[in-house]
Amino acid sequence: MRISLSRYLILAKRWVWLLIVGVVLCSGATYLITKFFIPPTYDASAKVIVKVSTSESQNDNTLAAIAMLPTFTQVAVDPKVLKPVATAHKMDLQLLTQAVTATQQSNTVILQIDVKDKNPQLATQLANQVGQSFLQNYLTPVYAIPPNSLPTYGQITGVLLPAAVPIVPLQPKPSLDTLVGAAVGLGLAIAIIVLFEWLNDHLSTPDEVQRLLGVDLLAVLPALSKHQRQKKAEETPELAEGCRTLCASLNIAQIQRSFQTSDGH
Repeated sequence: MRISLSRYLILAKRWVWLLIVGVVLCSGATYLITKFFIPPTYDASAKVIVKVSTSESQNDNTLAAIAMLPTFTQVAVDPKVLKPVATAHKMDLQLLTQAVTATQQSNTVILQIDVKDKNPQLATQLANQVGQSFLQNYLTPVYAIPPNSLPTYGQITGVLLPAAVPIVPLQPKPSLDTLVGAAVGLGLAIAIIVLFEWLNDHLSTPDEVQRLLGVDLLAVLPALSKHQRQKKAEETPELAEGCRTLCASLNIAQIQRSFQTSDGH
């Protein structure tokens, strides 16, 4: 476990620059692209409250309306609804169909119509007009409910809640996209490090040298910089410790198995 941890520390020191470069480059490029080169897209939401009068029980009427909402989410984006809006704005029907979505708010009688466009005012107009077209084609529009009015049984009505002009774009989101870019840059840097380490066949630890040569390891001396080589050994703690370890290892080896230097002493 200790060897593995030291190995990871060595790799971290060796490649920390690449990790920093990968994160900075990818996050910076992502921010610049999303901030200055991708036009914002806005989402305007109009809501239609569906009301069904099937009985005197308000609970039964609400359940009936909820049961019909899945069908209305399909017909709200039908060409019969969208074509008049597309014609009024001189838009391609297919493009408008791609920009409009209809969803049911969970367990409610509210049908939400969303329109995405790069122009927030246009998105708002389209959402409101699609909602009005849906009411005119499939429901009975109710703009004002008279006080003390009696319900008409069997009637399906709807109330349009107009969309407000969106201020904050739906996308892009530079802050969030920058975080994603930083994560991608970190992942790419790690992948490059793994690839280079896998292709690297140099001996990188003393244990690898000892295992390859099959000899005992006497000591590990650090690589010295030019500035460190001009100092005395005692002024560099790592070198001094390595020299002491080397002397101790030689003394032990001399005791266990006597040997001579090259000059015969």
